Amino acid sequence: MCNVVIQDKYEIRPGEWMLVIMVIGPGGKMKVYQEEVVWGGSARVESKGYWKRQGGEEVVIPGVKRWGEIDEDLGKEEWEDVPPGKTLAGILMPETTSREGRHYRLLKVVTAPAAGKQLGRFEKDRAVALVDDLPGIEFPHREARSPKPPPRVRPPPPEPIVKPEVATQGELF
Repeated sequence: MCNVVIQDKYEIRPGEWMLVIMVIGPGGKMKVYQEEVVWGGSARVESKGYWKRQGGEEVVIPGVKRWGEIDEDLGKEEWEDVPPGKTLAGILMPETTSREGRHYRLLKVVTAPAAGKQLGRFEKDRAVALVDDLPGIEFPHREARSPKPPPRVRPPPPEPIVKPEVATQGELF
Protein backbone atom coordinates (compact mmCIF):
# COMPACT_ATOMS: atom_id res chain seq x y z
CA MET A 1 0.00 0.00 0.00
CA CYS A 2 1.12 3.52 -0.72
CA ASN A 3 3.04 5.16 2.13
CA VAL A 4 4.89 7.95 0.33
CA VAL A 5 4.04 10.32 -2.54
CA ILE A 6 5.87 13.06 -4.40
CA GLN A 7 3.46 16.02 -4.67
CA ASP A 8 4.76 19.03 -6.55
CA LYS A 9 8.41 18.59 -5.48
CA TYR A 10 7.93 17.37 -1.92
CA GLU A 11 8.08 13.88 -0.43
CA ILE A 12 5.00 13.43 1.75
CA ARG A 13 4.24 10.60 4.17
CA PRO A 14 1.24 9.74 6.37
CA GLY A 15 0.86 12.24 9.21
CA GLU A 16 1.98 15.17 7.05
CA TRP A 17 -0.27 17.74 5.39
CA MET A 18 -1.20 17.57 1.71
CA LEU A 19 -2.88 19.86 -0.78
CA VAL A 20 -6.24 18.45 -1.92
CA ILE A 21 -8.99 19.87 -4.11
CA MET A 22 -12.70 19.17 -3.92
CA VAL A 23 -14.63 19.68 -7.15
CA ILE A 24 -18.16 20.83 -6.28
CA GLY A 25 -21.20 20.57 -8.51
CA PRO A 26 -21.72 20.25 -12.24
CA GLY A 27 -19.97 23.56 -12.95
CA GLY A 28 -16.76 22.19 -11.51
CA LYS A 29 -16.30 24.86 -8.84
CA MET A 30 -13.15 23.98 -6.89
CA LYS A 31 -12.48 24.30 -3.19
CA VAL A 32 -8.80 24.04 -2.20
CA TYR A 33 -7.74 22.63 1.16
CA GLN A 34 -4.17 22.99 2.35
CA GLU A 35 -2.70 23.03 5.81
CA GLU A 36 -5.67 21.57 7.66
CA VAL A 37 -5.54 18.29 5.68
CA VAL A 38 -3.40 15.52 7.15
CA TRP A 39 -2.73 12.24 5.34
CA GLY A 40 -4.30 9.61 7.60
CA GLY A 41 -3.98 6.29 5.77
CA SER A 42 -5.81 4.70 2.89
CA ALA A 43 -9.31 3.64 1.86
CA ARG A 44 -10.09 0.80 -0.54
CA VAL A 45 -12.01 1.84 -3.64
CA GLU A 46 -14.40 -1.03 -2.81
CA SER A 47 -15.29 0.66 0.51
CA LYS A 48 -15.69 4.28 -0.65
CA GLY A 49 -19.37 4.03 0.24
CA TYR A 50 -18.48 3.27 3.87
CA TRP A 51 -16.20 6.32 4.12
CA LYS A 52 -18.80 8.55 2.47
CA ARG A 53 -21.43 7.38 5.00
CA GLN A 54 -18.95 8.44 7.72
CA GLY A 55 -19.05 11.97 6.26
CA GLY A 56 -16.13 11.64 3.83
CA GLU A 57 -16.07 13.58 0.57
CA GLU A 58 -14.30 12.59 -2.66
CA VAL A 59 -11.32 14.81 -3.54
CA VAL A 60 -8.49 15.02 -6.04
CA ILE A 61 -4.88 15.05 -4.79
CA PRO A 62 -3.28 17.17 -7.54
CA GLY A 63 0.25 17.22 -8.84
CA VAL A 64 1.36 13.78 -7.64
CA LYS A 65 4.20 12.61 -9.89
CA ARG A 66 5.26 9.40 -8.10
CA TRP A 67 4.02 7.17 -5.33
CA GLY A 68 5.73 4.40 -3.48
CA GLU A 69 5.92 1.92 -0.72
CA ILE A 70 8.94 2.01 1.55
CA ASP A 71 9.71 -0.61 4.17
CA GLU A 72 12.71 0.69 6.08
CA ASP A 73 12.85 -2.41 8.28
CA LEU A 74 13.40 -4.64 5.23
CA GLY A 75 15.31 -2.00 3.27
CA LYS A 76 12.83 -2.36 0.39
CA GLU A 77 11.52 0.48 -1.79
CA GLU A 78 9.04 0.19 -4.65
CA TRP A 79 8.21 3.30 -6.70
CA GLU A 80 5.81 3.92 -9.55
CA ASP A 81 5.39 7.00 -11.73
CA VAL A 82 1.91 8.48 -12.13
CA PRO A 83 1.00 8.65 -15.85
CA PRO A 84 0.86 12.18 -17.36
CA GLY A 85 -2.54 13.81 -16.89
CA LYS A 86 -3.42 11.54 -13.95
CA THR A 87 -3.19 11.95 -10.18
CA LEU A 88 -4.46 10.31 -6.98
CA ALA A 89 -8.01 10.08 -5.65
CA GLY A 90 -8.79 10.68 -2.00
CA ILE A 91 -11.55 10.77 0.61
CA LEU A 92 -11.55 13.83 2.89
CA MET A 93 -13.04 13.10 6.30
CA PRO A 94 -15.01 15.63 8.41
CA GLU A 95 -13.13 18.15 10.52
CA THR A 96 -11.93 17.00 13.90
CA THR A 97 -9.93 18.60 16.72
CA SER A 98 -6.65 17.38 18.18
CA ARG A 99 -5.98 17.20 21.91
CA GLU A 100 -4.04 20.44 21.53
CA GLY A 101 -7.12 22.15 20.04
CA ARG A 102 -5.92 22.21 16.42
CA HIS A 103 -8.62 21.70 13.78
CA TYR A 104 -7.80 19.38 10.87
CA ARG A 105 -9.29 16.91 8.41
CA LEU A 106 -7.92 13.45 7.70
CA LEU A 107 -7.28 12.43 4.12
CA LYS A 108 -7.59 8.81 3.03
CA VAL A 109 -5.71 7.96 -0.19
CA VAL A 110 -7.93 5.67 -2.26
CA THR A 111 -6.36 2.34 -3.25
CA ALA A 112 -7.42 -0.18 -5.87
CA PRO A 113 -6.41 -3.76 -6.64
CA ALA A 114 -2.96 -3.95 -8.21
CA ALA A 115 -2.88 -4.96 -11.86
CA GLY A 116 -0.35 -6.15 -14.41
CA LYS A 117 3.25 -5.40 -13.42
CA GLN A 118 2.11 -4.11 -10.02
CA LEU A 119 1.12 -7.60 -8.86
CA GLY A 120 3.53 -8.96 -6.28
CA ARG A 121 5.41 -5.67 -5.96
CA PHE A 122 3.22 -3.95 -3.38
CA GLU A 123 1.95 -5.04 0.03
CA LYS A 124 -1.39 -6.82 -0.18
CA ASP A 125 -1.34 -6.20 -3.96
CA ARG A 126 -2.86 -2.70 -3.60
CA ALA A 127 -2.05 0.33 -5.75
CA VAL A 128 -3.35 3.90 -5.76
CA ALA A 129 -6.58 4.77 -7.58
CA LEU A 130 -5.93 7.27 -10.37
CA VAL A 131 -8.17 10.10 -11.60
CA ASP A 132 -7.71 12.95 -14.10
CA ASP A 133 -5.36 15.66 -12.81
CA LEU A 134 -6.48 19.28 -12.58
CA PRO A 135 -4.24 21.53 -14.73
CA GLY A 136 -2.95 24.93 -13.64
CA ILE A 137 -2.90 24.36 -9.88
CA GLU A 138 -0.70 26.84 -7.99
CA PHE A 139 1.08 25.05 -5.18
CA PRO A 140 1.74 27.06 -2.02
CA HIS A 141 5.31 27.38 -0.78
CA ARG A 142 6.09 25.02 2.03
CA GLU A 143 9.18 24.33 4.01
CA ALA A 144 11.04 21.30 2.75
CA ARG A 145 11.14 18.33 5.04
CA SER A 146 14.24 17.83 7.06
CA PRO A 147 16.63 15.44 5.35
CA LYS A 148 15.43 11.89 5.22
CA PRO A 149 16.26 10.23 8.53
CA PRO A 150 18.75 7.40 8.34
CA PRO A 151 17.19 3.95 8.12
CA ARG A 152 16.16 2.65 11.48
CA VAL A 153 18.84 0.38 12.85
CA ARG A 154 17.61 -2.79 14.38
CA PRO A 155 19.11 -3.57 17.78
CA PRO A 156 21.58 -6.42 17.70
CA PRO A 157 20.14 -9.79 18.67
CA PRO A 158 20.58 -10.61 22.33
CA GLU A 159 23.70 -12.46 23.24
CA PRO A 160 23.05 -16.16 23.64
CA ILE A 161 23.00 -17.32 27.21
CA VAL A 162 26.03 -19.46 27.81
CA LYS A 163 25.67 -21.84 30.68
CA PRO A 164 28.94 -22.47 32.47
CA GLU A 165 30.10 -26.02 32.25
CA VAL A 166 29.55 -27.77 35.49
CA ALA A 167 32.09 -30.41 36.35
CA THR A 168 30.33 -33.71 36.77
CA GLN A 169 31.31 -36.17 39.38
CA GLY A 170 33.01 -39.24 37.99
CA GLU A 171 31.98 -42.76 38.89
CA LEU A 172 32.57 -43.66 42.49
CA PHE A 173 32.47 -47.40 42.12
